[in-house]
Amino acid sequence: MKLLCLLFTLAALFCAGCSSSVADSIGKDVEDTLSNTQHAKNRYVQMVKNGHPNEYPNRTYEQAFSNFFAQPQWKYFKSDDQQNVV
Repeated sequence: MKLLCLLFTLAALFCAGCSSSVADSIGKDVEDTLSNTQHAKNRYVQMVKNGHPNEYPNRTYEQAFSNFFAQPQWKYFKSDDQQNVV
């Protein structure tokens, strides 16, 4: 909760001295960070992150993605046909 308050406070400070396009960008970044934090705890996200390809049983998808992408983000949603998607 403290992190959430800190993020909103920082966003407000940045927005006060920025143009609207910069403020919108900062707001989107904060929103994405909060969303990623919530999705990271999802059980389906955890299943995928801790899974691994058959060819590389000692390397999880989380490790592979973290090594390839600068800041990988994991999101969960239900598809239109009610399938769980990460």
